[in-house]
Amino acid sequence: MSNKTTVEAVSITGIKAGDTILDGDGERIVVETITSCSPHRLAYQDAEGYGRLVLLDCVLRVVPDEPAEEESAEEPVWPDADLIRIIRGTENTIRVDGSLADRTEEGYYRLLTGPRKHAAIMKGVECDSIEEWEEVVPVAKSAILAILGTTDDDEPENNTDDVDDEEETEDEDECDGSCLACIITRLITAAAAGKGKEDEK
Repeated sequence: MSNKTTVEAVSITGIKAGDTILDGDGERIVVETITSCSPHRLAYQDAEGYGRLVLLDCVLRVVPDEPAEEESAEEPVWPDADLIRIIRGTENTIRVDGSLADRTEEGYYRLLTGPRKHAAIMKGVECDSIEEWEEVVPVAKSAILAILGTTDDDEPENNTDDVDDEEETEDEDECDGSCLACIITRLITAAAAGKGKEDEK
């Protein structure tokens, strides 16, 4: 709250009950009732019931402070994308940050991952919210493999022949580079190498 006081010079005939004026010492005085008033003389009672007299043409009246406007919190823009990642949001007051969600025909979002998987976030429901989000674009596996210079044809065919448990265990431990973990590792390595070349330039 500001301590600034705004005053205006007004004729004593313009003073009315309820006004706050400044006396010669700068003290604020509330005019409770006006006893008599003429162009050069104002008699009144203050809020404490004391009689006061002003023998002036004008006085300084305190301008009332305007009520501060309450800042209205902006409502987050409701998503319009078919598939999103919720950066900040809640479902039934439970945080679902980082969850993926898809838009339904009704316009609400069904959670695909996270602690509230399969639940729905609805617009206008007090305990549901999507405060911050980003659109997610699905990318086909073949497109990722194409970027890496690999195709589905390079992946080994599944061996349907009967093998014993030991051979199956060995096959699971060995990887030819086509599993998801290897693909992600190669993407990270390629990105790091590209960044290194930019730094050298």
